[in-house]
Amino acid sequence: MNEEDHLRLQAFCAGENLAEAAENVFAIEDALQRQLSFAFDHQLGYLTACPTNTGTGMRASLMLHLPMLTFLKQMGKVNQLAAKLGLTIRGIYGEGSEAQGNLYQLSNQVTLGRTEKEIMDTVSALARQITEMERALREKTWEMDGVAFEDQLQRSFGLCLYARRMPLKEFMVHWSNLRLGAAMEKLPLTTEACDALLTRAQPAHVAKAAGIDMQPQEIDAYRCEIIRRAINGGNE
Repeated sequence: MNEEDHLRLQAFCAGENLAEAAENVFAIEDALQRQLSFAFDHQLGYLTACPTNTGTGMRASLMLHLPMLTFLKQMGKVNQLAAKLGLTIRGIYGEGSEAQGNLYQLSNQVTLGRTEKEIMDTVSALARQITEMERALREKTWEMDGVAFEDQLQRSFGLCLYARRMPLKEFMVHWSNLRLGAAMEKLPLTTEACDALLTRAQPAHVAKAAGIDMQPQEIDAYRCEIIRRAINGGNE
């Protein structure tokens, strides 16, 4: 409340499930609208405090893991594709952030003159196209030099299994390789386990799991315990 806009509703779902997230938000919006009066114009739509959100006021975002497009320096082409459709690609934490772990947010820039469904359909369609580009590069790179590819994945797996202290920035690099290996079925992990680990390895989650106040170096050490348990199916 009372940030860039007076009110912002957010919903999150796993996978490419924009429709489910939207339905959750729409239900809350309807309930609020029965009690509150929103600034609305029949021609322009919602009149938001930030002019760029005028219209539907909705931003539909998908988080994409794009290690090969990043490694092979193809993200410039991806950005151009997005811009042509009125979409944008940002880092893991949105505007102005970097793509840690090769994670990117794909979302709409334009909210005026498009319905909620049109926005979600456009974001989903481009996400599928980008995903196919990423998969094709993964397969091509594996065919060209599978040994070097597997070496990269196994090195990260080994470091995560045996390291005793790992800062967050280093973890994000190895996490990207773990998830890539899981998605290609080259490592004994699932993408679901990797996604869960991404949350559990964040500093505040590490400290909460430990149950005590921790200094940065202590967090980096306890993070390794959490990583090992995740890799070993919950066992040390």
